[in-house]
Amino acid sequence: MDEFGVKHLRTSPYHPATDGSCERFNGTLKSMIRALADDFTDSWDQTLPWILFAYREVPVETLGFSPFELLYGRSVPGPLSLLKESWLETPITSNLKSVVEFVLDMRERLKFTLAQAQQHAHQQKSKSKTWYDKKARARSFEPGQEILAFLPLPNNPLQAKFCDPYTILEKLGPVDYLIDTPNRRKQKRVCHVNLLKPYRRRDETVFPKAVTVTVGMSSTEPDSDFGNSIPALSDLKTNSLVQTKNDYLTELQQHKLDSLLASFADIKKGKARYLI
Repeated sequence: MDEFGVKHLRTSPYHPATDGSCERFNGTLKSMIRALADDFTDSWDQTLPWILFAYREVPVETLGFSPFELLYGRSVPGPLSLLKESWLETPITSNLKSVVEFVLDMRERLKFTLAQAQQHAHQQKSKSKTWYDKKARARSFEPGQEILAFLPLPNNPLQAKFCDPYTILEKLGPVDYLIDTPNRRKQKRVCHVNLLKPYRRRDETVFPKAVTVTVGMSSTEPDSDFGNSIPALSDLKTNSLVQTKNDYLTELQQHKLDSLLASFADIKKGKARYLI
């Protein structure tokens, strides 16, 4: 691979932006297959040669050339070009070249198209980066920090959402992190920073726990076939309330609370218990 100048690039799972070219081709291919699926319901696989020919003939927006032209140094003779040649009746002998001339000409064309494609791709990358950086924000996490991870659902791997607070174990690179996922099949997994967001626990000093109020009601025996009868207000007996002392209240506030509860004690039946 080194002799051919091929570089091995490791990608993050569930982050298709790392393989942008490959994922873009997969999306284009699936959309083209979807367009022919209705007409070729049972034989859509037989249309793949036509689909691939159409893809290789059209210039790619990022490169400015078609894949066929970058590989062979010339445009593919499609149906329209063949029809044009038949109308113009171009003599075949006028395009004949010697083997040496053909090889030299093809080499020059390949060199020119490759340079133009690289320049056009660099311009498109700069343009895409400008649009991406408008909404992108630099984020960083430290080992031990709690985060929410965008992971696939256990019962439906085709859907994903931000799940449980997990813990950062290690920072593997500028954008990759190793997180601890004890409730998953894989106890540890590598995630891209775009799949993570910080998790902030509630500050109990600012947001205290909610007050829980429990009221004990006395039960009545069933009366007739219509279920439990509702006692009249005159039959309700006033019972003393449980201690309602609260450490969060001042002495004046505690006195007002006790007075308020005592004023409504005549319509309560049973014991009321207030837990804070």
